[in-house]
Amino acid sequence: DLQAAGRLARRYFDLASAQGDPRYVGYAEATLQRWREAPGAPAEILLLRGMMRQYRHDFSRGMADFELALRADPANVEARAWRAAILMVQADYPAARRECGLLAEHASELQATACSAYVDATTGQSKGAYERLAAALARRAKVDPEFQVWIETRLAEMAWRTGDHEAAERHFRRGLALGVDDNFLLAAFADFLLDRGQAAEVLPLLRNWDRSDTLLLRLAIAARQ
Repeated sequence: DLQAAGRLARRYFDLASAQGDPRYVGYAEATLQRWREAPGAPAEILLLRGMMRQYRHDFSRGMADFELALRADPANVEARAWRAAILMVQADYPAARRECGLLAEHASELQATACSAYVDATTGQSKGAYERLAAALARRAKVDPEFQVWIETRLAEMAWRTGDHEAAERHFRRGLALGVDDNFLLAAFADFLLDRGQAAEVLPLLRNWDRSDTLLLRLAIAARQ
């Protein structure tokens, strides 16, 4: 059942992202094994395949899968956003900005602003990017909690970069208050606290997260300090 397999694979991938445990990506890959190399796979399967490949840093094949997904469904905002994310990791900022422009053709205002603001904040325009993204978030009445966690994390990083530590901590804590497990939020907040000399606060924050290598590392640094 392709639809059921797709739903299960996405759930496994979400668990890997939330908990920082890569075993779930292996489970997701096994779930989609039958369609792993199928040339005529539907857009959702191509999207999932690309997500798992980028997780393993197989960026070239991941980008190819996202491109195939977009050919099948040009309005697939998620595939476009993943392409922008990979280009950001590769520091190809002009190409990432182009992807954000293409994403804006089909995405909500908040999604489009989040994409372009992330590029701007990484290329020396943190203050303006922060203001635009914060305003776009304030205008949106209802936001998916997982997406809001991503936005709060980015806003916290932008505020931190500009030296507004009070705003940075406020956004980190707003993200935590949403009750969504997110490995990236926890890692960024732990880095912020360690940078501020607040190692004692990292211990309770990460105490139950030693299954994530990235969080275990920060927990060890905090414990040593």
